[in-house]
Amino acid sequence: WESILLQTHEYRGNPMIKHLALHQKKPMKQEHFDRWVKLFHENIDSKFSGERAVLAKTRAISIATMIRIKTIQADQA
Repeated sequence: WESILLQTHEYRGNPMIKHLALHQKKPMKQEHFDRWVKLFHENIDSKFSGERAVLAKTRAISIATMIRIKTIQADQA
């Protein structure tokens, strides 16, 4: 999140690989992503406000959407 919100470019991992591996062990469903976004937004709203808070919540939706799309694609491969 530091890299995403503050553009530090410090993170060198690949979160997609981790999520695909997790999905192989226990498939993630839409309700899992919906719950994560809801909890993320609640947490941000309880601690932060302003432009970066809005950006964090927007990016969380984008990330959840992309991970969900890629897990669906992995299931179809």
